[in-house]
Amino acid sequence: MFTFTIRRLILTVPTLLFISLVIFLIVKLSPSDPTGNLPLTIPSEVREQIREALGVNKPLLVQYLLWLKQFFWLEPLIYLENLTGWDLGTEGKVRLISYQTRSPVMDLIMQRMPQTLTVVGTAYLVGILIALPIGIISAYKQYSVFDQAGTFISMIGFSVPPFFSGVLVIVLFSVIIPSDSFFWLPSIYDTTHEVVDWESFKYQFRQMIMPVMVLALQITAQISRFTRASMLDNLNQDYVRTARAKGMSESVTVMKHVLRNSMIPVVTVIALGIPSIFGGAIITEQVFKVNGLGQLLIIAIQGGDVPTVQTLTFIFAILIVLFNLIADILYGLLDPRIRYD
Repeated sequence: MFTFTIRRLILTVPTLLFISLVIFLIVKLSPSDPTGNLPLTIPSEVREQIREALGVNKPLLVQYLLWLKQFFWLEPLIYLENLTGWDLGTEGKVRLISYQTRSPVMDLIMQRMPQTLTVVGTAYLVGILIALPIGIISAYKQYSVFDQAGTFISMIGFSVPPFFSGVLVIVLFSVIIPSDSFFWLPSIYDTTHEVVDWESFKYQFRQMIMPVMVLALQITAQISRFTRASMLDNLNQDYVRTARAKGMSESVTVMKHVLRNSMIPVVTVIALGIPSIFGGAIITEQVFKVNGLGQLLIIAIQGGDVPTVQTLTFIFAILIVLFNLIADILYGLLDPRIRYD
């Protein structure tokens, strides 16, 4: 296992370099101008100086190498310097600057990261905690009323897009229900709200209910169906009949043996879905005005903010590669028959 992990980590380096090059070229070759949002009264020579300062006029290879240097070397050093207070020699160095806000890109990402992790992370955790029991019980009690109800809810989660379900819950809980009712929920997520006491915590909880509900419905639908299908494949295997014939209790047979062997495809879905937590829920964040990374990506794309789009996209790629490796490692822990060395 250790040798496999080291080998995969070494292979990850050229993989990420290739992905970074593709992302850089695709985004960079799109029509964009860092001075496009500036007033028309600014002289052309000043615009040219701004482009020169941002390195836009340099050859593509030079821009790519500078982008990698800032992304992998300078930005982590700056945040380490801010965290520890040590002088690492980053004073005055050029950083990745947003075309729209003229602020460092990583600063913008770190400002919005807590909102995304709070809403999308909570929804993902809730979705997993609901989906696994539904999938297990639905498979064990196949074609029962519970199984039919779980299948119906899953089909709704798969079929209804978040821009529709988001607007629907807003109409139900924010428009139809009176604002003085206990069941009324705020339709707009207040990102400036701070939790300082019990009342502020209750408001934070209430404003998270609807976006978490919309996202958790999709997550539950996907993971519960994978869990159910994988459990059904293993419930009819010979080792299950052997365990029952030996007198092993039904709970131990299902929860210890069947569930463990059924978790491999489920772990894949869960692990590869975790990067979406950091990527944010683009549509849901737009519907509920959550000031997260998904909304930042949309604003950057609309405004032609190349550094922000490149950085966010590459961060998502790194997370996908990383959690794909974690999923492969978990395979060997779940199934002793899998050997990598």
